[in-house]
Amino acid sequence: MIGDRSRGLDGIEPVLRSWPKELGAFLNQWDVEERIGNQYDSFMRLPVKYQCPYPLSEKYFLCSRQLSSDNRAMGLFLVDTFGNEILLHSEGPGCFHPTPLQRRSRPPMRPSRLEPSRNEGEFHVQDVYFGDHMDRVAPGSVKYLRVVEAPAKRTWVPQGMGDWAPPGSGDSHHPVALNWNHYNHKRILGTVPVEADGSAHFTVPAGRFVYFQLLDEKGMMIHSMRSGTMLQGGERQDCVGCHENRLESASGATATTTLALKRPPSRLAEWYGPPRNFSYTAEVQPVLDEHCVRCHGSDEDADAPNLSGDMGLVFNHSYVDLMRLSPSYYQRAEHAKARPLSLISTVGAGPVKILPPYSWGSHRSRLVKLLDEGHHDVELDIESRDRIVTWIDLNVPYYPSHASYYWKNTAGRSPLNHQQLLDLGRLVRESPQGARYGWNKVNEYLCNQLGQLMATHGPLVNFTHPERSLCLRGFLDITTAEYADSLNLIRRGQRNLEEHPRCDMPNFVPCEEHQRQLEFLGKRRRINSSDGSNPAITRSE
Repeated sequence: MIGDRSRGLDGIEPVLRSWPKELGAFLNQWDVEERIGNQYDSFMRLPVKYQCPYPLSEKYFLCSRQLSSDNRAMGLFLVDTFGNEILLHSEGPGCFHPTPLQRRSRPPMRPSRLEPSRNEGEFHVQDVYFGDHMDRVAPGSVKYLRVVEAPAKRTWVPQGMGDWAPPGSGDSHHPVALNWNHYNHKRILGTVPVEADGSAHFTVPAGRFVYFQLLDEKGMMIHSMRSGTMLQGGERQDCVGCHENRLESASGATATTTLALKRPPSRLAEWYGPPRNFSYTAEVQPVLDEHCVRCHGSDEDADAPNLSGDMGLVFNHSYVDLMRLSPSYYQRAEHAKARPLSLISTVGAGPVKILPPYSWGSHRSRLVKLLDEGHHDVELDIESRDRIVTWIDLNVPYYPSHASYYWKNTAGRSPLNHQQLLDLGRLVRESPQGARYGWNKVNEYLCNQLGQLMATHGPLVNFTHPERSLCLRGFLDITTAEYADSLNLIRRGQRNLEEHPRCDMPNFVPCEEHQRQLEFLGKRRRINSSDGSNPAITRSE
């Protein structure tokens, strides 16, 4: 692809020439504010694929290209902007990354300003109120900037493993269930103050993939960065504003006169303890247990969420019910004022387009409004409220890690294996009223049938109290052998969880394969560190 940066840095507007010639058929809906649609792997439809370009001039370049639509092997080609493509070399199993070797003068080298021995760097934001849509935020509204890490995925599952995503949404999928509608786990590194002029200056640990969120005086998210950045030891990065146009510069105050630069960089203030991977069951469920479960602790009312912490097939009961009663994917921001507040407003994996401030999160969630208005005389202390608000603003994370003990089971989390889960679904489906609760397929891509049932009715199985399982309501006579067999299968899952707790439970230990993967990556990190002192990667990462 050949682009012109003066025409922009995002989308297809900067594209002058591409291979294939027309990208539109493969990038349709890329900027639609609702969910992107089925854009994943859309370029698989290409009959001939290109990769690894190396420019020789403005008109000629080398690349690796598929030999033909019938031959997937890759060869080295000379390609020009006039439409010619000449095969230079091919051999099995394929050729990649063409790089010409020739004697040339070494270009000027700028001396490095990094300090590898330091374990942190510095960020400076000139004005958080400068950028796309930021004119909608009143000056002085932003009081804090939160730094959130999106840790790397360090464990994998077998190819073809069952996946999870909410029904009707292609926006989010991942090899093991991680959250309802997106695929990152989160770690809050801390918050720093934002000055009256919108500037911020702060340190962040080196080697962490982080993003920033703007918070108001109540700790509620005004705006969130949906990409990420990283610093090396001793590195300093400056940005003009929040989602600013990268081809423009801010007017008015310059970076050398901001209030934040007139003092040492802020240190990150911890969020109720040292940084740790965010776990819904550890951070949010205790608040629900204390304030909500006395009225919302059962499945009797289908329109009211069951906020108990009972363990289900994939997530716990409160998480499933809160999310199934909320939109599973982002809805167009300009309709926000006319649209009733969602129970929980999230962006999910979200559209490519930059979203306006206040368009999702705690400010758009009816749950927060209900709690602030004193729902049935429930009065939350500051920390309890902040835990719920922060969970929503982090895009409702659930699991603290990709690691799993049940990595080969459905969604990578079910304590019943595929066959046991299939047997249970068929027993329920054949019960007198089990058509609405039973299933006859498991381990489908995206857990389609099970996911649809959970999104429609709620948690199907209760491994904490097996006899309360929703799926058992299909049986009119609990003395039948079929009912006993179904209950025994659920109790088997309960025993499995007691013996091998899941990642959303205390005392979790990953399966041996995931332990091996984590140990291997821990060794690599120690070898790659400058002094060999970095700790091993643990199951919490």
